[in-house]
Amino acid sequence: MRQREAFGTGVALDYRPQFTAQEYALLTAGRVSADMDEKWDVTYDAPFLDFHRSWTGKPVYRMTLVAGPNGASATETLWTGLGVPDASYNVQLLDFLVQRLLLRREATFPVPPDSTVPEAVARHSLVGVLPELTGLGSDASSVRD
Repeated sequence: MRQREAFGTGVALDYRPQFTAQEYALLTAGRVSADMDEKWDVTYDAPFLDFHRSWTGKPVYRMTLVAGPNGASATETLWTGLGVPDASYNVQLLDFLVQRLLLRREATFPVPPDSTVPEAVARHSLVGVLPELTGLGSDASSVRD
């Protein structure tokens, strides 16, 4: 296992989705990159779902998940400030990571503001290789505030 830096402080993001029990199970399973083309390691250590860059081990996002009888809710989401310096963009990118990497469902990549490269280049740079679409499908989507 690669070394990951501990999550320190972060800026609060306006991202508090709710998840079904089935989605919560997928989230808490996390995802560890298999090779250099996968750019994210996502780990769960209750109650925190942490998103680290796989190459550097640097933390980027932390979601606090609280389980309930029908699933879970993110009660707090933090961003370390690493990456594109735009909080609203980081909400979109984090949602893409949750939907596409962890829940493995179709999601549209949010192109960074002021990007001067083609969408495919930006996506590979920020996200890397994406897993097969084997998730819950469109009938079990997360609810966002």
